[in-house]
Amino acid sequence: MKDFLQGRPQSRSIRPTHSSEPKPSHFPPISQPAPEPEPVSEPEFPPIEDSTPPPTEPSPCANSEPLVETVPDAQGRIGHIVITCRCGEQTIVQCNY
Repeated sequence: MKDFLQGRPQSRSIRPTHSSEPKPSHFPPISQPAPEPEPVSEPEFPPIEDSTPPPTEPSPCANSEPLVETVPDAQGRIGHIVITCRCGEQTIVQCNY
């Protein structure tokens, strides 16, 4: 089978050549080992006290059904879906075809 790269020009490698000779450095040699780091202690925070009592009544829309409406577009397809909660919050879902 013929080699895919046969006859193509070879490019020069841009990778640096690694020699076994040490390169000179402008830093002085390390003569002492690095000091051991000091242990870090976790900070102590006081416990958070929640002064808000839990809700005793359910939210106004907890046991009620939402109202779901479809709004057709000019071609008769569903263009928007409007979801109305009993508490009055509306969510509109736009339908893109």
